[in-house]
Amino acid sequence: MLFKKDRNWRYVLEFKHKPVLLAECIEGLNIKENGIYVDGTLGGAGHSKEIAKRLSKDGTLIGIDRDLEALTAAKKNLKEFKNVKYVHGNHDDINFILEDLRNRSSRWNTTRLGSFFVSTR
Repeated sequence: MLFKKDRNWRYVLEFKHKPVLLAECIEGLNIKENGIYVDGTLGGAGHSKEIAKRLSKDGTLIGIDRDLEALTAAKKNLKEFKNVKYVHGNHDDINFILEDLRNRSSRWNTTRLGSFFVSTR
């Protein structure tokens, strides 16, 4: 996060994020256009945006972050993509999401996955 001046010359926090090793990560993932991908540390969604660009309408990206400011920044950064689910939670509990994906893969309009709350746009 960085401080910037707003219109009234007050300092406000601005969420900034630069993805590290982006090209290497995307290459290593070998993304399938209809796959399901989980970003356990969504942050500003730099990596997730590159994943989302490579998904078809049948693919899904699930982004997890426990920081509400990070989730807000990610939603702004990913607003053009309709196949993204947002989870306010912790990456340590990713097993709950994976279990629910196995059990409910055809029912995406649920508002709760395991112990995580999902924003379904």
